[in-house]
Amino acid sequence: MGEVNSERSRGSGSSGPSAAHIQQAFTKFYPARYREDLTEEELKSLLDSLQEKWIGLRGRTQSDCVRIYLTCTRKWPYFGATLFPAATPSADGPPTPVWVAVSEDAITLLDHSSMTSIGRYAYGSVVTFGGCQEDFMLVVHTMEEDGTQHPPGTHKLLLCMNKPKILELTLLIADYMNALGRPLPSTPQTGTLTRHGSRRSARSHLTSIPGQPDLLKMTTEVDNKLQRLDAKRRAQVDSSVV
Repeated sequence: MGEVNSERSRGSGSSGPSAAHIQQAFTKFYPARYREDLTEEELKSLLDSLQEKWIGLRGRTQSDCVRIYLTCTRKWPYFGATLFPAATPSADGPPTPVWVAVSEDAITLLDHSSMTSIGRYAYGSVVTFGGCQEDFMLVVHTMEEDGTQHPPGTHKLLLCMNKPKILELTLLIADYMNALGRPLPSTPQTGTLTRHGSRRSARSHLTSIPGQPDLLKMTTEVDNKLQRLDAKRRAQVDSSVV
């Protein structure tokens, strides 16, 4: 954009990009979901802001513009995360679209339209994870100080996704947990998964079980383990109070 504007300004003496160029850039690059509910006044203000930013790039080379762009995007808290489209099931309506942002320190659920966080789960809180038919299951245990999104305790989250994305998401989470030295849940699907070297093992586990996945079979074992953890934590709290 900077190079284009620089060439046009040198050739024509223009003080900035034309309205047609602004509209073209806006239509091509501005996400449609952010344009849906704009009023005419908000749209005009947005186009004016885009024109102002574009004029500020006058004389910049393409590499300068890329550097400025990366500096801006790095300010986004989920810069560098991998985003997966998913949906949360609803008992009284259609599934709600969300984004699953997987980064080096946590798994975050983002609102599909605003991209704001609606749930963040550090890898230390992950109890188990993996595919469950057409869903991705994530079981987390939130501590008392993390109870802003969920009350303290154990929570099972289901995300509607297709199977290839479920496998990709499972492998990526396993990679991050391995890199952090976090013990992986001892399930056939995730116990030995890494992105490099374990895909064959992952596929064999996924395809060798035609019915319900092993993650469901181990639900009772997980629940018993979590009940013991909760009892131990309550005992520690009681002892500290005494």
